[in-house]
Amino acid sequence: MSNKIVLITSGQPSLNPRLVKEADTLVSAGFDVTVIYQYWNSWGTKLDEQLLPAKKWKAIRVGGSPQYKKLIYWRSRLQHKVAKVLVKRFGFKFYLAEKAIGRCTFLLLKKALQHPADLYIAHNLAALPVAV
Repeated sequence: MSNKIVLITSGQPSLNPRLVKEADTLVSAGFDVTVIYQYWNSWGTKLDEQLLPAKKWKAIRVGGSPQYKKLIYWRSRLQHKVAKVLVKRFGFKFYLAEKAIGRCTFLLLKKALQHPADLYIAHNLAALPVAV
C-alpha cells in the first residue's frame, strides 16, 4: 500500500482550517498527502503564501486566479456561469452538473486523476463529485 491521500477543496487551504488540520494529522501518521484546491480570494492567497511553505504536504492550485493564469481563471468563470444557466434550462445532462456546482470542479477532477491515491477526501460540496 502506498498510503497516498488526496484532499480536495473548492476553497483555499488558509480558508479551511479543518482541511489543514486533517492534512497535518495525516502527514504525522505517515501518509503522503496532496491537497488540490482552487483560488477563492486574494487575501486567502496571501495567507496561503505564508502557510504552505512550512507544510509537509503538497499543495496544488488549479483554475488560475485574477493575478496568475488569468485566461484559465476567466474561462472557468464563464464556463461555470453558462453551465448554471444551461442546468436551469435542460437539467443535469451533458456533464453540466460538474461545471455548474463549482467554478473549478471539472479542473479539480482533472488534476485529481493525475494523482493516483488510496483515498480521496472532499472538503466541501463542489469537491464532492471529484472524490466520488
